[in-house]
Amino acid sequence: MTKRLRQLQWRNVKVLVTIVSLLTLFGVPCRAQNVALTLIDMQHDFMVRQGAQDQVYNQENIRSVIDRQKQLIQAAKRHHAPIIVVSSFESGAYNEELLREIGDYDKLVTFEKYRTNIFESDSGVAHAFPRYLDEHNISKIIVAGANGGACVQSAIASSLAMGYKVVADNEGI
Repeated sequence: MTKRLRQLQWRNVKVLVTIVSLLTLFGVPCRAQNVALTLIDMQHDFMVRQGAQDQVYNQENIRSVIDRQKQLIQAAKRHHAPIIVVSSFESGAYNEELLREIGDYDKLVTFEKYRTNIFESDSGVAHAFPRYLDEHNISKIIVAGANGGACVQSAIASSLAMGYKVVADNEGI
């Protein structure tokens, strides 16, 4: 896939997110039973790359993303929506603050992937992830996570291509 094509796909994702955000703002209802919160790669290695955590702006950004994701977790729990935690193999521990926020929630599901895109055939979860969504009649996923230009972006684009409705929470990425 060319760089230009990837840029166009990502622009389409941003347009869709804007439309969905506006609909939500104006009160268009969504059924919580068809929605799942998906948190992608909120692991140590993705938050401290190349000393980025030492820069004040990045410290503030990381704090803001974690705070937003905690709000999303609280909302998912309030609405009894599944929370899907996706982690990358050998990329450090998942953020403990988020795990504490989730607690012993009975609708928590975890997947560990081996590739950037959860839908890649050799990702380790390429069949299990969509099977879980389909078995639980989940047609809409709210996506937040680390590394918005790679893992999160590919999950959004692939989810849309597979026919799922996607809300990329801009503040949670």
